Amino acid sequence: MNLARAIHFDESDTRVYPVPARTGEWCISGGFEFSNWTEADLAGKARQAFSNGWFGLETTGRATFVAVTQIEPVELERLTDMLAGHFV
Repeated sequence: MNLARAIHFDESDTRVYPVPARTGEWCISGGFEFSNWTEADLAGKARQAFSNGWFGLETTGRATFVAVTQIEPVELERLTDMLAGHFV
């Protein structure tokens, strides 16, 4: 199985997002994080995170770019549990 990992070409994510994802961190599309937001809430860095940011599973930070790489089943299970914890 494959999953996205954060990559950085420069330091721009540290200026674009309130919290940047770490290089190499596993990421998923993070639109769910904004499900209760209104259009008025989506301004500045929050708008960038909504429009362009991948959700880092360990830091809950954001990354603009990812690379798709192989993930082992045991690691995927750990990340699934981590994401579930985000909602509890």
